[in-house]
Amino acid sequence: VVYAGGDGGLLFTAHLTDPKRSLAKVCAKDGAAIDAVAVAPSGKVVFTAARDGLVRRWGPDLVAAGERAELPVRGEVTALAALNDDSPAAGCADGRTLLGTPGGELEAGAR
Repeated sequence: VVYAGGDGGLLFTAHLTDPKRSLAKVCAKDGAAIDAVAVAPSGKVVFTAARDGLVRRWGPDLVAAGERAELPVRGEVTALAALNDDSPAAGCADGRTLLGTPGGELEAGAR
């Protein structure tokens, strides 16, 4: 499975072995572009960062995952990684790094 974000808040999944299962869904408010996508090592969670200032957590079926599915970010996210199913890590245009916590928040990491 390949995930990609795009303009208009679209998140795409492409199932290479079963194309009928591929999806496209608007996953950001007000059509904000999705600039970064990361898949957790388990393959069960996908994180997105959009220009609306939120990092979101999705299941592989593009349904919001869990009660803490949205994490606010101040600034533009230029890189995103998934440390595990609960913790994203984000790099911002201003040089900050943000690490997801078990409590579902993004905290400043090393600069």
